[in-house]
Amino acid sequence: MRLFLRLARRDQSGFLAVAFLVLASAPLGAQGVFVPVATKIAAEVASVTNILGIIAITLAGLTMAFGSHGMKEQIGGKLVGLGLASFAPQIYLWLF
Repeated sequence: MRLFLRLARRDQSGFLAVAFLVLASAPLGAQGVFVPVATKIAAEVASVTNILGIIAITLAGLTMAFGSHGMKEQIGGKLVGLGLASFAPQIYLWLF
C-alpha cells in the first residue's frame, strides 16, 4: 500500500486516470435503484399529458365554434370548431 501511495505521489496523472476509469466503470454495469420507479412515473405522466392534449384540442374547437364572430365567420367557425372538437383524439394522434 505504501508503495502504491509513493507511486501515486510521483505520478499523479496516472493515478487520477486509473481512479477515473475505476469509478466511471462501476455504474455502467449496475442499474440504479430509482430506474423502475422513474419508468412508472414517466408512463403515468405520458397518459396524463395525452388526456390534457385532447382536452386542449377539444376546448380550442369549442371556443372556435361558439366564440363571437360575424355571421359569415360563425358558420365556418361552427363547422371547423365542432369538427375539431369531435375528432380531437384522432387529431392528437395525428399530431403526436
